[in-house]
Amino acid sequence: NLKTQCAICGIDDKKIIDALKDVGLEHLYNDKKHAGDFSLGMRQRLGIAMALLSNPEFLILDEPMNGLDPAGIVEIRELILKLNRERGMTFLISSHILTELSLIATKYGIISKGKLIKEITSKELHNECSKTTLISSDTPEKLLETVKNSITNECEITADGVKILGNLDLTALLAAIISSKIKITSVNCSETSFEDYYLSVIGGAK
Repeated sequence: NLKTQCAICGIDDKKIIDALKDVGLEHLYNDKKHAGDFSLGMRQRLGIAMALLSNPEFLILDEPMNGLDPAGIVEIRELILKLNRERGMTFLISSHILTELSLIATKYGIISKGKLIKEITSKELHNECSKTTLISSDTPEKLLETVKNSITNECEITADGVKILGNLDLTALLAAIISSKIKITSVNCSETSFEDYYLSVIGGAK
């Protein structure tokens, strides 16, 4: 497979062993085992090795974790991270396995009905999906000042209170607010999963 790819692309086949080393298959260089007898994870890695022969800066992968067992998923994930870290390679990955994407992606594009409807960075996604605490008060400006003086979490003022992102010591924060003579009308805590966020963006499960 690799020699044929080299012949088609006019690449020196001496690069084959380096490509196999990149994906952890160098032990099969002189093996008589047919590629058709490889496990799905090994075939995925062989496909990536074929793409690496031309030393690309940008690689597109379609569902690279699909059908793999847990060990195979970890192998492909670590391979992608290794190539990104050591060779500066950028990956565009198409996948429905959202939890797995969250372990490697730095930017997301959500596609629905053939259209790109949302682009968001991993940091922005974390903020959207992290735990959110909404404290309502009749004096939101004063409440915001007290919250900023009490915690380091990212927070913002809303129409009737303050929204706080991330985990926090709610008991200590409420004690500080009460000691500042601020009236609290309600406290609501919520957390959105990646799947919930995705469904909200595309308009529901349908």
